[in-house]
Amino acid sequence: MTTTADLWHHYGRIRAERDRAVPDAFHWIWSQDGGPNCEVLGDLTGRVIGDLGAGAARHAAHLAVHHDSAEIVAIDASPAQYEMATDLFAHLAPRLRITSSDAVPHLQAAKNVYDVLYSVFGAVDFTDPRALLPATSSRKPPRVTGPRCVAGSSRSKCG
Repeated sequence: MTTTADLWHHYGRIRAERDRAVPDAFHWIWSQDGGPNCEVLGDLTGRVIGDLGAGAARHAAHLAVHHDSAEIVAIDASPAQYEMATDLFAHLAPRLRITSSDAVPHLQAAKNVYDVLYSVFGAVDFTDPRALLPATSSRKPPRVTGPRCVAGSSRSKCG
């Protein structure tokens, strides 16, 4: 069996050491200082939300603290990012659940669980869309009409 080093081991460590707070804002752009807020996700009241490729789960923590969702699940395949997210935000359970898994198998196993799925510099950027996009179709049918968006750092697909 071949093992691959967790390439995300060092990413975010320095920030996690100096900034352990839940972010006050939700930004879609890399610099985290502008762009649309989470309002593009629609009304989150009572919704079950999945953060695909959550990393340190900062965006998910923001939603768990500052919005009235039923539950937010932060999903990341990196053991190092899972460990960091758990260290930073495990105290937000049960509203925030941190899960160590690849996005595709997680979504395939969690059919009809999620109302809203999003990705900020996460699974949308690093997962084959031929596998990821069909797996996202297993979410619950939307309760409202309007655009459904899957967003990443460099692209958005809305329809």
